[in-house]
Amino acid sequence: MGNVSERAVIATPIGHLLLWGSAAELEGLRIDAQRAAPLFTPKEGALLEAVAQIEAYFAGERISFDLSLRPAQSPRGAALRD
Repeated sequence: MGNVSERAVIATPIGHLLLWGSAAELEGLRIDAQRAAPLFTPKEGALLEAVAQIEAYFAGERISFDLSLRPAQSPRGAALRD
């Protein structure tokens, strides 16, 4: 998961979701249904917005997402962005 400044763990109908990234960008998300760690959400920034949009999606209030995502740090990711 690299150099991560924030993490969030939320409960959803498909299991716990682990989100990570910075205050400005979401870097990743993983479905982690077996996770035993406590649930926690960030107080501000991109992860808070991601949590809000995911919760709205599962509540049936959203069908798409509008999030600031960190570009993949790989040669393939760079090729896809160019």
